Amino acid sequence: MKESRLARKKAAAYAKQTGYPDVTIAMFAPFTDENVLNQLSVSETIDNIDVHLVVIGQG
Repeated sequence: MKESRLARKKAAAYAKQTGYPDVTIAMFAPFTDENVLNQLSVSETIDNIDVHLVVIGQG
């Protein structure tokens, strides 16, 4: 999930640059197991920006 961490950092930098206090990333996954989707979905603060990664199941 190294790519996910990098995407969250880039999103935080973009939000900070544009003056937004938070940002949400939607990621689509090819499965619908709610337990896995919830484990992959995370929220964290990066450089004082609230970053939310929401994984949405498809299948």
